[in-house]
Amino acid sequence: MKRTAVILSVILILLTLSIPVSAEEGTVYLDGTGARAGSYLTLPEAAEAVADGGTIVVCGDTATPSSAATTLPAKTLTITSENGAKLIVGRAMLLNGDTTLRNITVVNAASDGLDFIYTQGHDFTVESDVTTLASETTGRFLSLYTGGAANAFCDVTDQKMTVKGGEWRNIYLGNWSGTFLGVLCTVTVDGATIDRQIQVGNMNSGDNFCEKNVIILKNGVINRILPYNTAAPIEVTLAGGVVKNLECDATVTAEEKVLIGTASAEVKLADGVKAVGDESVDEIICTVYEKGDATGSGPDVPVETEAPDTKAPDTKAPDTEAPETKAPDTEAPDTKAPETKAPDTKAPETGTPETKASGIADATGTEPAAGSDGEGGVPVYVWAIIGVALAAAAVCGVIAVIKKKKA
Repeated sequence: MKRTAVILSVILILLTLSIPVSAEEGTVYLDGTGARAGSYLTLPEAAEAVADGGTIVVCGDTATPSSAATTLPAKTLTITSENGAKLIVGRAMLLNGDTTLRNITVVNAASDGLDFIYTQGHDFTVESDVTTLASETTGRFLSLYTGGAANAFCDVTDQKMTVKGGEWRNIYLGNWSGTFLGVLCTVTVDGATIDRQIQVGNMNSGDNFCEKNVIILKNGVINRILPYNTAAPIEVTLAGGVVKNLECDATVTAEEKVLIGTASAEVKLADGVKAVGDESVDEIICTVYEKGDATGSGPDVPVETEAPDTKAPDTKAPDTEAPETKAPDTEAPDTKAPETKAPDTKAPETGTPETKASGIADATGTEPAAGSDGEGGVPVYVWAIIGVALAAAAVCGVIAVIKKKKA
């Protein structure tokens, strides 16, 4: 009996080791109202509890305190919500790891001069499904900093801030004050609205010594782009959206359209881009020309009228007519008309990929090899059941031999 127990224990251990164990998802819940059992009441508590790279789900409206700034730990975090719960920012927030905001409403409830999110040199992403609400008292939206707070020292290597959703008051490439330096700092606006300005340089005293500052507008609205108290190099690329006041040199490489209000600096149009408007760059529209017309030569007519005129006859007409005539001409006379066997041979050919994909015998009558292309063959769980059955049979055989020897 002892031998039998030992053998069964070994088999159970082996079977246990063969069963995959799911890793923790690293998700914690935050509910400032305390209504959800097992959730955390404050954002710092939830951030301390979640794993590095994990997700904080705001499941009930939660406010950060207005008496002191909220500092999050050095972790990569995603902050999201469910059931429309809001994150209410009562005072400045300081991030110490790469952070993503996704599917959440962020409300500014802070006083003037305290309504900031400092990313402190870490990557920061605001997804397109993020909504922001201005303060009911001040009417201001939150501002974002690539750097830190007062008298901060921030050294970046390749920092990226990507803002796809929401409305924000300012974005500062720098600190509130202090020293901001490094190699590369990139801010990309792709659908959001910056209702005051994007400023290269600290908000207050100090300087931006970053070797390269890059601002990219793909879509959305920026009220103003300007340098402030800095000699740091600035590269501005406009690929779509609206800039109402441009006070930095910029290159327009329009993917769709760029609307520039007033420009007090040089605006360079990349190849294939043409400005339509007056020469003072007041309310110009830039858009990409068709291939072969990238020089920008020709009459100054609105692109939105010129582009459809050229596309309609040159590209759409021949492209749509060609496949329509070729499809019936080649398939009807070449396969069906001259050869009667053509449809017979085509039938299995067209059916072959479908049958192979599903793991059924193909036109040759052979099964696809097990595991080929990640499909076909016996499922893994079937092999597992067979293995367990064989192991059990082996155990029974061993037990029977032991019993015979004892008899």
